[in-house]
Amino acid sequence: MEENAAVASPQLEEDVSRGTAAVLASADAHRQQLVRQWSWALVWLLPAVLTIVGIVLTSGGTVEVVSQYEETYVTLVAVWPAGLTLLGVGLLGLMAAAILNVVRVMRR
Repeated sequence: MEENAAVASPQLEEDVSRGTAAVLASADAHRQQLVRQWSWALVWLLPAVLTIVGIVLTSGGTVEVVSQYEETYVTLVAVWPAGLTLLGVGLLGLMAAAILNVVRVMRR
């Protein structure tokens, strides 16, 4: 009985190492796919959100800031310059993502 176990042991170890390598390769491929999907989501969503926030701030123009010390002061703060900046950054990011996508597809 022990002779059979000794003979089967190297074969069993080889099968286990092959199975472990296959499982590790599969897990690594899954992790890479997940990272790729999240990175593409970030590449498209971040500029889109910046563009939307830029539109909202640009259309708003000013924001009232109320400060109350001994008397109540109302100050108008212009937010449209920040809106224009975010709008520009968002649109440039969307264009860069589109160009990157085209280049990526053309390579294949």
